[in-house]
Amino acid sequence: MERRNFISAAGSLGVLLLGSKSVSATSADDHQPPDAGQQTQEYAALSKEEVAALKAGKGAVFGGLAKPAELNGYPGPRHTLDLSDELNLTDEQEAEIKYLFDDMQSEARLLGKRYLTFERLIEGGFEKGTLTEERLESLLTKSGDFYGELRNTHLKYHFQTKKVLTEEQVDKYNEIRGYTNDGHDGQSHDGHDGQSTYAGQQTREYAALSKEEVAALKAGKGTVFGGLAKPAELNGYPGPRHVLHVSDELNLTDEQEAEIECLFDDMQSEARPLGKEYLEVERQIEDGYEEGTLTEEKLESLLTKSGNFYGELRNTHLKYHFRAKKILTEEQVDKYNEIRGYTNDGHDGDQKQNH
Repeated sequence: MERRNFISAAGSLGVLLLGSKSVSATSADDHQPPDAGQQTQEYAALSKEEVAALKAGKGAVFGGLAKPAELNGYPGPRHTLDLSDELNLTDEQEAEIKYLFDDMQSEARLLGKRYLTFERLIEGGFEKGTLTEERLESLLTKSGDFYGELRNTHLKYHFQTKKVLTEEQVDKYNEIRGYTNDGHDGQSHDGHDGQSTYAGQQTREYAALSKEEVAALKAGKGTVFGGLAKPAELNGYPGPRHVLHVSDELNLTDEQEAEIECLFDDMQSEARPLGKEYLEVERQIEDGYEEGTLTEEKLESLLTKSGNFYGELRNTHLKYHFRAKKILTEEQVDKYNEIRGYTNDGHDGDQKQNH
């Protein structure tokens, strides 16, 4: 079996071709990710701020739930109310948008709490070692459903808010928020006056996704949505790619390395088409907003598909962490966690790449 070698290339990732295989290259000293320390969070896959936002019904999770609308000329009810004076809202408009905002919050809080319930079940299963692949897939299907419903809740109320405003008010909103390309320089995004933290992102290929996230989805990587496999990675279930990166430190046998390589290749071959399908749905959503052809019914249908692909993508990455652990010894898993910085013994690795 020809072993993979992982090398550094001027401090950045390279690609090393061995026969028909290609793998990411990295220095043997660069193994600790920014995830290190997050194993102590209430939810490994979510920051404290994201958990609070989900419980409060806010859209500031998963990179911004309503970006495809917000960045394509469909104002959000909360920020419209924040800018009521600048937009010269009438009393009737303000009352109607307040009603939309209250409804959105009510729906989103319930869905956010349900999403967290299933996230707790997923993480609890990994923590206790009681999870099966069948149970994992079932939980992630429900998680994906709630992800799609959460996005739909926020996006549809942007859709409805635009109908309440005049064309001039929408244009003014976009100018204040920094979504025009006229050099407008707003203040910091404090919820009342000024430019959104999203300003400038309206020019991206996918408003809701960074260039790096798009590339990762196409390549079958898990470095999107905050880290697709964090509930496993941070609870003692090593990922096949990173296991191969530290194969020497873990003293993998030839048989172990061959098995892990097969897992890695299978994971990539499953994740790539799912990532591309997710992007295709995202493209349809954004095109619909850009062209003004989207209906609420079509939006809901597309977001249901988006949620399905989200759940399948997470399942693909998480199940291969599940399988990788079965190939390793207990000592190798402990060593992996130490190298990656997931122990609480003060180990200080060299911080490098995202999980």
